[in-house]
Amino acid sequence: MLQGCLTALRQQVWPTFAGGSVFQVAIRTAKRKHLRIAARKKRTTENKAKEEVKEKVWVPYKLRLLQNAKPKAREENDPLLKSTPLDDVWLARYYHRRVCTVREALSFHRELLHPTVLDAPESPVKLNLELNMRLEKDSKFLSEVKGLVLLPFAEERTSFRSVVAICKNLEDQQKAVDAGADVAGHLNVITAIEKGELKMDNVDYVVCHVDSLADTLKLRGLLKKNMPDRKKGTLGGDVAAMVKLFASGVEYSSSKEPGVTLYGNMKFTVGRLDMTDEQFEANITALVHSLAGHRPLEFGPIINKAFMLVDNSQEEYRIDLSSFNPKAGPKDGVVRRGKGKGAPAAKVVTPAEDLQPKAEQESEDGKQATAN
Repeated sequence: MLQGCLTALRQQVWPTFAGGSVFQVAIRTAKRKHLRIAARKKRTTENKAKEEVKEKVWVPYKLRLLQNAKPKAREENDPLLKSTPLDDVWLARYYHRRVCTVREALSFHRELLHPTVLDAPESPVKLNLELNMRLEKDSKFLSEVKGLVLLPFAEERTSFRSVVAICKNLEDQQKAVDAGADVAGHLNVITAIEKGELKMDNVDYVVCHVDSLADTLKLRGLLKKNMPDRKKGTLGGDVAAMVKLFASGVEYSSSKEPGVTLYGNMKFTVGRLDMTDEQFEANITALVHSLAGHRPLEFGPIINKAFMLVDNSQEEYRIDLSSFNPKAGPKDGVVRRGKGKGAPAAKVVTPAEDLQPKAEQESEDGKQATAN
């Protein structure tokens, strides 16, 4: 019993005697406490500084996508690539990729797919296009390029679209039916849509003449997305051309890689290998002109790169489509718009028209000077 008490007393008192007096032990304890408090304050200040650094400034969504996007490597900007090769055989990685014309690429594919080689002379020919989606501002881009194009030498139709034409003139109605419209008329068609006799679930497009637009406004709730609109190309003066486009046109649409907003990709079949060069060029011209309508011509061509490939071959040739781009209007024309109420509408004034009043004024001043 006595030994146990002495042991307990020794465990409580001995640390004090081992480390010095009680006063010295208290000083050391206070120092350690002060050091712990200082270290804790230092950690809190460092954490606050890290949190302040982590705070990001708000960036618009499209601009953030542009910053995070990984731009594709451009062959023209690669310093390792050199000029065009001079020999018939060269290492492709050390030189620029050869750019062919449409006819040269077709001849290469026909030579490879000849019946004596790969034996696929009727293979479909496709274009792999890289589209420029940039608009007037760096933060604005085309979200998608989608539409219809009427190819002069298209393949046989495998899918049929239902088109309804609304126009007053009987001659236009007959032309619309000949172009491929399922139903053509004016008041009879409007009445059938109102009564539900003509169900819009089975109709893909509704085209309308400008003269009949006032009578079709009451069908806005029934037509919904099929309501004729000039931006969609379903409202205009030539009903037969609209019907032919929407009934027999070929669809095309672009796609984008995740996080990339500057460029878009698109594949389109322009014909078969057994077609003539002139037919291919006509189809390519129609496609390029249709794509150019999605972007103002003043921003440059919409096609950055174009490659021609065939299904039954792994060969892919880069082609030059600059000669197929539509020509822009006179760039020296100036759009002048009046300001304030009652101002006249916008008018494009060419330099000839702009300088004509000045020339007349100078001639009048010259006449007055000679008279004096």
